[in-house]
Amino acid sequence: MSYSLSPPTFLPDWLLPPASSLHHRPSISVAVAAVVAGLGLAYYVYADVLELNKPAGWRAVPRISGLAYTASLVAGMSIPERYGFLFRDVLLKHGLARGNLGISVILTVGDPDMARQVLNNIDDFPKMTTGSNRPDDLISRFFGTNLVSSNGVTWRRQRRIANPAFHRGWNTEIFAERAGVLVENIRRAITTGEDEVEMVDMFQRLTLDVLGKAVFGYNFAGLENPNSEYIQIYNEIVKLSGQPINLFFPFITQYLRPGLDSKIVRFDDMLYRIIDHKREEILRAAAERGGQPMTPEEEKGADLLALMLQACNAEEEGRRMDRKELRDNMMAFFIAGYFLEHAQLVFQHDTTSSAFSSAFYELATQPVCFIIYLTMRNCEHIQTTARAEILSVLGPNPASAPTTDQLKLLPYLDAVIKETLRLYPPLPTIAFRKAARDVPLVDVTRGKRYVVPRGTLIAASAWHLGRNSAVWGHDAAVFRPERWIEEPELGRRAGWNYLPFSNGTRSSTRRAFCAPYVPPFTRNSSTLAVFNRIIFSRTVREFEWTLPADSLHADGLVFTEFNALKSRPMRIVFRARG
Repeated sequence: MSYSLSPPTFLPDWLLPPASSLHHRPSISVAVAAVVAGLGLAYYVYADVLELNKPAGWRAVPRISGLAYTASLVAGMSIPERYGFLFRDVLLKHGLARGNLGISVILTVGDPDMARQVLNNIDDFPKMTTGSNRPDDLISRFFGTNLVSSNGVTWRRQRRIANPAFHRGWNTEIFAERAGVLVENIRRAITTGEDEVEMVDMFQRLTLDVLGKAVFGYNFAGLENPNSEYIQIYNEIVKLSGQPINLFFPFITQYLRPGLDSKIVRFDDMLYRIIDHKREEILRAAAERGGQPMTPEEEKGADLLALMLQACNAEEEGRRMDRKELRDNMMAFFIAGYFLEHAQLVFQHDTTSSAFSSAFYELATQPVCFIIYLTMRNCEHIQTTARAEILSVLGPNPASAPTTDQLKLLPYLDAVIKETLRLYPPLPTIAFRKAARDVPLVDVTRGKRYVVPRGTLIAASAWHLGRNSAVWGHDAAVFRPERWIEEPELGRRAGWNYLPFSNGTRSSTRRAFCAPYVPPFTRNSSTLAVFNRIIFSRTVREFEWTLPADSLHADGLVFTEFNALKSRPMRIVFRARG
């Protein structure tokens, strides 16, 4: 059977194409493809190369290669490596830089005044909300929507209920008790002939134990049992969250870890059991008090969940947190520094334990030198200097828990902590904000004016700001605690160059969540700062420590890949004192 290509006779001539065109269909297809390709190329040049669809003030912002940005993540560069590879030079010169990561545009700010403009303006630069782009993936479900990640009415309502958690001190007996268990673990390792002790994992378990008891009133006993099921689940989620594949292909997370969903359900079951049990305790105790709230003495010993449940009961019906909101906010306190921002992942892994690891590393390696008669240098180890101060204030008996008044008499230890936070900020990249409209951004230092287009993601680099030589001096990259003693007001003078826990209108939330590693002048969570002083005052009196000769960190701290500021496994050689 044959078919004719003749035009149909029932159509009028003016509707028919020229007869010759029916014999040249390939030419038409090629022409159409060429036109489409040309239009696509023209739009690419218009929108992506020349950016004529963006404000002129945006086109003036210096660019870093989006391909290099993506490659740095895929290659598993650590934050310091990526900073040196992509950001350092351009931030030093211009104070800000932008780059494309997939379909998202990210603006990184490294100028203190521009950081202030972004972080202080929550109307124009609201914080991204957790799960806004992928609310159903496993990691969003695990971290939930809470004070850290919410905005607007939801944030204000939850913040009001959570107020008791921000206006009380933590039970410091928990810190002292866990410090004792940490010391016993190290002593046991020495006694059994272990020359080196892996401390990064040890500090992580210490932190989780303290947070579990202070937040939930639940003892994970991670220091005693590193293979606890719930700690393993928690660590698995955390590890997966920090992988580049979760950034680019979040929807396949459940297929990479087929059993992860059921593990999250088990973890949630544990949290809900704790919440329900605690709620029953609160209601029973309130009934025994005749409906009266906790006494100040009872509040002092209460965990944060108990305080929030009491605050919930005082709220009007319909404005209280439900079980899911309580669960999510307990996770926010518990994770103490894990921030998961969606569309882009800014994941600060174990901020407290990372800070401990960084400080222990510096105490194991750094000498401190004093100039004598302008020429001679008398060098003494930082660890030795800190120990001498601690012994002079607390005495030689390490088993005696320091009092709050004694801990205030340790200026050199405070300086060590501040210097650790400066060089190793718990939030090296401060969580993303998202421009709600086209917003002007003024570079006062360089006399320039930029415009940030609506929808742009903005992050401030605390890592860069803490190394600003204009503020910190020519030795900005050097760990030197003495700078804080030589200039007691250095932290205040540094201003927005010192952002270990961010700053701005929402900083109190982060400071309370972000571990008890808070410098002394941060008075809104000064009680939390006791944690690190107790740990250091106990370990420095009990042990001397150094790095092994073949340490991975012999030439400087080596961090894990992606966006986690967590040192790689660090083995420490301990020697018991006395």
